[in-house]
Amino acid sequence: MILPRPLRPACGGVAGLVVACWPGATDPPRPPPPARIDAVPGVSAAGVVGSLVPTPVAVVVSDSSGHALPGARVLFSITTGNGSVSPTLAVTDAHGRAETHLTLGTIAGGNEVTAAVTGVALPARFAVNGLPDAARSVTIAPRLVRFPVGVDSVRLTTLTADLFGNRATESAS
Repeated sequence: MILPRPLRPACGGVAGLVVACWPGATDPPRPPPPARIDAVPGVSAAGVVGSLVPTPVAVVVSDSSGHALPGARVLFSITTGNGSVSPTLAVTDAHGRAETHLTLGTIAGGNEVTAAVTGVALPARFAVNGLPDAARSVTIAPRLVRFPVGVDSVRLTTLTADLFGNRATESAS
């Protein structure tokens, strides 16, 4: 089939475009896969329940040669405790670093954040202890006290609790 003269250059241009866009012809090299995720030191070891930990939880992702890997997707999750992280998914920057912020849960005790990257077998883990806040309430027991005849004293017990019902200590930091 012979095409009219004005259409021939347009068809040749389309053929050139198809060859230039063929997969693998000019694809940029792919970055190496992630091989390691390391915790960045500096996260507080403890904080008051219900509060934001001041230092972010951070990791560095690297390839098998130990070079920082930008653009890796890091999933942060709470594996112990009832805290929360924000964001739960972060992408590493040009230095291979990704971070999230931890808010401790309302229950005193251990909180653990796990950072994982697809393709890396061992995740990074961070442990932060949630401490009770200052006392907000005092409970005295027994509630009803009756003095039998001839008794002039009775033993009372007290329980101090923070805003979330955790047994409060004398000094919370």
